[in-house]
Amino acid sequence: MGEIFNLPSLALHMLNALILFIAIRVFLYKPVRKFLRQREESVAQTLKNADASAKEADRLLAQSREELLCAQNSATETIAQGAKRAQGSADEILAGARIQAEEIIQKAQQEAEQIRLAAREAMAEEASNLAVAIASKILEREVTLQDNKKLIEEFLEEVG
Repeated sequence: MGEIFNLPSLALHMLNALILFIAIRVFLYKPVRKFLRQREESVAQTLKNADASAKEADRLLAQSREELLCAQNSATETIAQGAKRAQGSADEILAGARIQAEEIIQKAQQEAEQIRLAAREAMAEEASNLAVAIASKILEREVTLQDNKKLIEEFLEEVG
């Protein structure tokens, strides 16, 4: 059993294990830990940026929706104003057309009245001319019953 617990060999093995532990710690553990820390920071920064981007996207979406709503309201208002103006123009055109129609009707009635009066005057003048003609024929000679019938027939032919 003397060789199993060789103190110098045991001390060298322990020293060797300690040096290996220090070397592994310096050359492997610290760089790996540094790499993991950097990776963790990188992921945290990426998450932070993603969160900021999501908030910005939400803000822009809300702004876009608000602008769309304003545009829709504006379009609706513009359409309503256009319809109101069109209705006003239509009402003005109809009122103007009614006035023109009334004026045309009034002129036509005046012209018809003038034509009626002119025809009445012409008929009265013709009747008076015929009466004078009949009276002059009657005065020229003595009228018999046959002459009277003949005069009436001639009168009716001239009038008719």
